[in-house]
Amino acid sequence: MKSVVLLVAITFLTGAVSAEEFILTELGTLGGNASRAYGVSPSGQVVGWASITDDENKQAFVWSAGSMVGLPSLSDPPWDIARGINANGQVVGVSGPRYSPSIVLWQDDSIQVLWPGTTSAYGINDDGQVVGKKGSDPGDPFLWEDGNLYNFSGTHGGAYAINDCGQIVGYLGVGDPSTDRIFLYSDGAIYDLGRGEAYGLNDVPNVQVVGYSNPSGQAFLWQNGSMQYLGQGTAYGINDSGQVVGTNGRAFLYTNGQMWDLNDLIDPGLNWTLIEAIAINDLGQIVGWGTNPYGQERGFLLTVIPEPATICLLAAGSCLFWSWRRQ
Repeated sequence: MKSVVLLVAITFLTGAVSAEEFILTELGTLGGNASRAYGVSPSGQVVGWASITDDENKQAFVWSAGSMVGLPSLSDPPWDIARGINANGQVVGVSGPRYSPSIVLWQDDSIQVLWPGTTSAYGINDDGQVVGKKGSDPGDPFLWEDGNLYNFSGTHGGAYAINDCGQIVGYLGVGDPSTDRIFLYSDGAIYDLGRGEAYGLNDVPNVQVVGYSNPSGQAFLWQNGSMQYLGQGTAYGINDSGQVVGTNGRAFLYTNGQMWDLNDLIDPGLNWTLIEAIAINDLGQIVGWGTNPYGQERGFLLTVIPEPATICLLAAGSCLFWSWRRQ
């Protein structure tokens, strides 16, 4: 009976809520006047770029526990962007020179060139597989693994995200955005999901995909073979709970069937404008960029504030657990 009561308490603690409010953390810069955040790990580490002197000199960073650390660069001054981070702390992105950057992997304070030349890396999974776009527009979607670069589609486009099952999403086209096709690569096959571009997917058994649709110009959520339109804008990220983030000129969160302007879910006294929400992890932490009260472009991290009832339930659950342990 005690274990049943404990299970019920835990079930209440993990129940979904219709909306959240968030603590906003400004990530800062590396001495310049701007930054953007593009990726967040399962534990809340954030990656992106920050200016060091002006907007032309960008250095990739990892932010963790209140501290921003610049990552090694292939050029001086740097022109680097970190776009993805996995659960192992591996970071992927590009490192200069600006007009011919290489895809790189940062790990343990070192930088490794995965492929030289004009390439862009966008995503990395926990197995260290990397996806991106090789060459100038329209470019070719690629998968990098074990030292090899595969142009897996046989056509132009870009690969933007990969999950831990090795499924990949992006777009295929000929250079004209109006003709781009959304693709999902799964188990060796490429599936055409319609017109547009896909930017994110999650790890659930029936994978969910998000992105931008043409010609409607709407953000979309694709699941179970069906396309759901979320309104004007672009969806960039989705977690395993099906929460979607993106932008329609202002950063948004789509959760439990409702669309929320993230600017309405932070303290209005902060005088921030959240412009793009780009990634969300399974803790509900969201990263992106916006403008602070001084009009400066800054990367941000949003962290869910537990509701008072949830805090009480957490305390009650903790007491119940330890009471059960003692007995």
